[in-house]
Amino acid sequence: MPDAFPKTAGVAVIPCYNEGRNPADICAALLAVPDLSVVFVDDGSEGESRDALDSLSSIGSRVCVVRNAQRIGKVASLLSAMRSLDPAVERILLLDCDVVLPAKTLEIVLSELERVDLVLANPVVMPDPRTIWERGAIFSAKRHERLRAQAVRRYPALCSNGRLLGMTRRLVDAILHSNVPPHTEDAHFMLVCLAQGYDYSYRSDAGLSYRAPDSLEDYLRQSNRFSEGRALLRARWSSSELERYYDPRPGDLLKTALAQAVRDPIGALTFAAMLAVKATRHKPQSQEGPWAVAASTKVLR
Repeated sequence: MPDAFPKTAGVAVIPCYNEGRNPADICAALLAVPDLSVVFVDDGSEGESRDALDSLSSIGSRVCVVRNAQRIGKVASLLSAMRSLDPAVERILLLDCDVVLPAKTLEIVLSELERVDLVLANPVVMPDPRTIWERGAIFSAKRHERLRAQAVRRYPALCSNGRLLGMTRRLVDAILHSNVPPHTEDAHFMLVCLAQGYDYSYRSDAGLSYRAPDSLEDYLRQSNRFSEGRALLRARWSSSELERYYDPRPGDLLKTALAQAVRDPIGALTFAAMLAVKATRHKPQSQEGPWAVAASTKVLR
């Protein structure tokens, strides 16, 4: 890693692992915002993804591609890049590579960081399923979108979504001095923000799109990752903090699920079948390696 990245009004940090052509697409959106620099952290990509990152490494001074000497995982890649940022950088964006990101969303988040320390954007799942399993995963995502819209103040840590987070320098510094889990890091970031007495905001108008998992196995991997997250957070935060900011009330879950089932009964039935399969498994499908995001979700089109 370099000693420090160039001083800019803002820096976007994007961890990458076998993202296909996604880095080129998201880089174009990021560079449309003046004074925003871009740091891609490559965690051992191969093939098309490595070629795409190679092409970006010479695009200009606003783009930096950092290569990990060996695979270390998404969260470790983020933390390494955050530690290497120039101390003068006041606004930092952390975002996934497999999203469709309007420039307007970036402008909203960066502007909001003038008054709060953590900005939650509004990731919305793409509605056109490629498989029946993706339809079930879309149902699950949309019920969470309903929960976020209705109860983000009740469950700020649960509703945090790492597909795009905006942070101030002082929050980044606080995070780097905390015990960040290997995943469920977005909820941890929000809990650090709350523990420090900092302000956050949710901008529903700062929208971006992403793909849901299109296979049962990919969905189960992501679902198990979320389930394991509660244990990771419990090792770092008190039960009272998790009950206050993270643990959903059954009534709120049921209400949002029923509301979405009325709109998409086929998706609800598919999702129920996915849950039934998960319940019959003897043990969760473990995450293989340090990268905890299913590969198929990275194909946007």
